[in-house]
Amino acid sequence: MDTIEEKCIALRHLLHENAELSDHEEKTIQILKSFLKENTSMDVKDCGKWLYAKYCGNPSDDEWIGLRADMDALPSQNGEAAHLCGHDGHSAALCYTGMLLENYKVPHNVILLFQPAEEIGTGAEECLPLFEQENVK
Repeated sequence: MDTIEEKCIALRHLLHENAELSDHEEKTIQILKSFLKENTSMDVKDCGKWLYAKYCGNPSDDEWIGLRADMDALPSQNGEAAHLCGHDGHSAALCYTGMLLENYKVPHNVILLFQPAEEIGTGAEECLPLFEQENVK
């Protein structure tokens, strides 16, 4: 069986091989959603252009801590998408964090937010409703 680290390294490689430009992260979302569903018990929410996962470590608390990673890529010199800013690593590291939260049974509620379109500056705004909807502090 692969370790958590090995699974996340493989995830980073898979994301790197499937880089997508801002506002076109469809395959990336599917890869991350599948990974989280296969490797955690978190509630994964697909929001169309972005997604988030909920780790509930304290059911009696209605406040959530938010952690974010970008998932888009940049156009390379030949025009193809490439993870030149390391967003493949950011997303894999956030998945790793989610797995650690569960393994160590951290007593806090945490939302893992996978944000699109960071490179063109529009992704954060799309995700803003999450903060009020889920009471993210």
